[in-house]
Amino acid sequence: MHLPHKFFKLTAQIIYIVILPIFFLTFVLGYEPRAFVELLNMGYDMFSFNLTMVFTIIFGTILVMRLSLYFLRHKVSHHPLWYMAWCLLEILVMSLFVTLYIWLIYPAPGISFYEALTNSFAYCFSILLYPYVVIFLLQVVEANVKLNHRHQLAEATKARLNDENERIKFVDEKGVLRLTLQVSDILFIEAAANYIHIHYMSHDVKKEFKLRNSMKNIEDQCEPTPISRCHRSFLINPNRIKVLSKDDNDVLYAEMNDPQATHVPITKAYFDTISKLL
Repeated sequence: MHLPHKFFKLTAQIIYIVILPIFFLTFVLGYEPRAFVELLNMGYDMFSFNLTMVFTIIFGTILVMRLSLYFLRHKVSHHPLWYMAWCLLEILVMSLFVTLYIWLIYPAPGISFYEALTNSFAYCFSILLYPYVVIFLLQVVEANVKLNHRHQLAEATKARLNDENERIKFVDEKGVLRLTLQVSDILFIEAAANYIHIHYMSHDVKKEFKLRNSMKNIEDQCEPTPISRCHRSFLINPNRIKVLSKDDNDVLYAEMNDPQATHVPITKAYFDTISKLL
């Protein structure tokens, strides 16, 4: 099981970067947990200043951690347990920096580093656990709704193909019609530089058409059909997949049902989506 690719997009990271610090600040100001207020007050009426510093530390930490997750999205595991471990790591890193700040600035006789760490982690975890869980669940629900919608659309399109022989009209970046194909003939679509290579079958012969356009535009043109993203550089027709496999290097790929048995790469982020469309 792997999380959808949207969990690792930049927009998803921005949600965490914005919501988590604001929720922390709002919660502390709204409920004013006594022990935490006393910890930040330090006996010198320094609550407001220290809360601002803690807010800044949390914002800076989540900013760095979430941007790191975004830039490492193609290298890290997309397993839910790994993602939860990353979220827990974020809270731990926040707690360490908050601890270091409190421990260094606390007036004499001060508090021990262990005591500051225990308090910091307890408050950060108990407060931030709510937005982490809520955001995660909302993303899961949204991903499942979209996946179910796409699966239903694919099934409906597959049914229509038997009767209507549906076609896709491919246009270039200027909107000029360049190619019209039956969906059932398309094998996969590959992006290369500023061009799109459309691989399809014609009278049992595999052919390729080169089109100047972006993958995003082509993906939009294919939206009403079963053709789906399987890799950042590939779209694939699940009805043309013969089998999903893994090579000796644990690289996932789809073997197509063309005479050459072409192999199309599939990233882990899209594997579950593609397998459910078969």
